[in-house]
Amino acid sequence: MQFLTRTEAAELAKAIAPDGGEGYSLVTPYPGLQVAFEELPASRLFNVAERLVDLVDYFDWCLLWVTQTEVWGGTENLHLYYTVRRAYGERTEIDQRPAQRFLRHELRDLVTFVQLGMLNGWDMVLLSSHDYGRVFVSHDGWAEVVHPNGTSLEPAREQLVSAKLECRTLRPAS
Repeated sequence: MQFLTRTEAAELAKAIAPDGGEGYSLVTPYPGLQVAFEELPASRLFNVAERLVDLVDYFDWCLLWVTQTEVWGGTENLHLYYTVRRAYGERTEIDQRPAQRFLRHELRDLVTFVQLGMLNGWDMVLLSSHDYGRVFVSHDGWAEVVHPNGTSLEPAREQLVSAKLECRTLRPAS
């Protein structure tokens, strides 16, 4: 795992999505599914994070970019987040290095950091090296999953429904 500055994250994102920006703009032009997790107990968020990471599909590396923090400042557990971050040898603040690049064998670590971001109410983007899927996680308790290469979203929907997650179609394919 490698912690990245905003500039380094933007360079990786640009390699995947040359016309994209930061955050939600990386997923909005594509058909997508929205997954609600706001009403779920915190004990279910690890499961949701696993499903979201699964939906970026196979990757050599995956970029997790925290694009907004401090939305619900009173509910953030920064002590927990920074304790986990320090366990990986990172001593900088999240605003200095808001992104992380995970290799395939670091999948469990990626899921953990996605869960931490969800618990803290942060906006995050997941992009993968092969760009089979992209995920935007909103501080408002929902996530959007897209497949920019035109792959059907039906298998993703089935996976989410089988995990007993509420999802709806956004911007259907034309």
